[in-house]
Amino acid sequence: MLTRRTVRILSAASLIWAGVVGLTGGFRFEIGILRVSSRETGRPLLAALAAAAVLAAIAWKKDGWTGLTEEWSWWRERARTIGARCPWLVPAAPALVASVIAVLEFRRLLVPTPLWLDEETIALNIRDRAFAQLGGSLWLGQSAPFGWLVLERAVIRALGTSEMALRLQPVLFGVATVAVAAWLGRRWLTPAAAVILVVLCSTGEWLSHFPFEVKHYTADACWALFLPALAVWATEATEERSLRRAAVWWVAAATGQWFANGAVLVAPACALFLVLVNWRNRGWRVAGTTALLGIIWVASIGVHYKVAAQYTIHSDYLYTYWAFQMVPPGSGILGAARWVIGRLRPLARNPIGTGLPLVFAVSVVSGFIFASRRRLGIVFGMVPLTALAAGTLRFIPLYERFVLWVVPALYVGLVLVFDRAVQVAREAGRRPDWTRVTLAAVTVAVALFVSVDLYMRGVNGLAPSRHDSTNRGFDDRTAVQWLMQRREPGDDLMTTHLGWPAVWWYGRFSIADGTIARGVLPDGGVMYEVEHVAPGPDCTADPLRAALRGRRRVLVHLGFDDFPPGFAALLFGTLNQLGAVVEAHRFGDLSRAAVVDLRLPGGSGESIAPLLKYKKDGGAALHGCVGVRRAQPW
Repeated sequence: MLTRRTVRILSAASLIWAGVVGLTGGFRFEIGILRVSSRETGRPLLAALAAAAVLAAIAWKKDGWTGLTEEWSWWRERARTIGARCPWLVPAAPALVASVIAVLEFRRLLVPTPLWLDEETIALNIRDRAFAQLGGSLWLGQSAPFGWLVLERAVIRALGTSEMALRLQPVLFGVATVAVAAWLGRRWLTPAAAVILVVLCSTGEWLSHFPFEVKHYTADACWALFLPALAVWATEATEERSLRRAAVWWVAAATGQWFANGAVLVAPACALFLVLVNWRNRGWRVAGTTALLGIIWVASIGVHYKVAAQYTIHSDYLYTYWAFQMVPPGSGILGAARWVIGRLRPLARNPIGTGLPLVFAVSVVSGFIFASRRRLGIVFGMVPLTALAAGTLRFIPLYERFVLWVVPALYVGLVLVFDRAVQVAREAGRRPDWTRVTLAAVTVAVALFVSVDLYMRGVNGLAPSRHDSTNRGFDDRTAVQWLMQRREPGDDLMTTHLGWPAVWWYGRFSIADGTIARGVLPDGGVMYEVEHVAPGPDCTADPLRAALRGRRRVLVHLGFDDFPPGFAALLFGTLNQLGAVVEAHRFGDLSRAAVVDLRLPGGSGESIAPLLKYKKDGGAALHGCVGVRRAQPW
């Protein structure tokens, strides 16, 4: 008895430990020579699972199935006792977990991580354009729903251009996704299944990543979860309220497509579901009126197309850039099917975030097919089918973040199979039917195993970063600010093609200014874009020397690594021949900045140049020369 009681205490303590670590993001304290610290939830969860396995082994050794049943009854009795003392706890569990997650997301928002390239490019469009100009063709190969852009610009007009202000809207949509998951779970699922759904929709590897990037992908996920759930809600109305709820759904769909591409993509399937269910349950008149209400959505999407969406749909730049992630033209039906099937494994890793693609797929499909709430299974099962159809028809790239909107629906499928298995186990246990109990137990174990895999891969996304001064190894903010503090009137600026968004953003240069857009600074300085040129005729004229002839100083930034290994050594070696690298600094692992004085004798800055080397360069020299041209937005 003492052994079993001890293991029970260890199991409960491990679960509490995991909860504390998840809530606080980790802790550390010292008492004399005793140091206690924990930053990962995985270890206490594994400890809890190990304790549970030991308890099961003890119970089995003592009384076999009877012992296991008694052990399970003991835990259920303790849960009932807690539930009796706090009757609100179980029904409110999804909302409580969602609230904790919301606190963690807002806490993570306070970490001032520098912007990443994709964030800088969309942020430049928002900062340097008026509200009315956000609907046209965006600069730098960017696109986003018009309403999302307008709301983002309103936020930075009110709160400024800090990283926190820019990421506020993505975080709010991330929190809204968790809130929708809590509502869905509270309404249609058992409390345990609802909690799992809430946790997955917040800690999935990429669902936990994108709330902290200045992109619209969290809005995509939020609306793609909300609209199918709202469609099910609309079909559950009484006959008197069915059309009212249908109108609410159409208005929500019309609103959502201004903020999320995911809302546009899931709407047709959800609308079809809504009309068919109303036709089956209410007759053709109600179904026809439900379909007629769709004019609200059609009108809204038509206006959005005219204002903004057409520039994305008909963009040659975007089409060419993402063509490699679309079905190759002329593939035919079988070729397209093979191509799509080949994309499933990469998509399992990103954006789904699982290392168990086959088990995950079988569990999700089973959830859609055998769901206790058949309408949930049908409508959410249509979401991934919509994505596959859109990818096959070349409407969207089947690539990572572009299909993030599908992920919450897939998590719903996983939770549905867990929910169904729990119900089957309860029903079979009353008879008892040990065959069904065993099958249900295995299904529950598999669903939990997959859920833990998803959780472990993404939970760190909610924790404040330990390296908040860098983003993927880059620190464009500090590097560019370091250069701006040293810049004198007439100094030139230099970086690579994809390094310019960082300089424009953190250097506070508006690319809406015609002079800046031509690569010229107001004080006469020149903005140079450099690249590697292979040995050949183009190197004969020594383009970098020719461009800098007669210039006084050039400030160099290397950020996003859109250059081959060895290019940094080639660039700074060439500049050190033309003048002297008088100051240099590295920021994080991958950002570099230097001041080159072209008035000093060549070669006098060799002692500083080694600070600018990259680990990836190795010892190999890059042959060729440095190409240069005026930097211009694209």
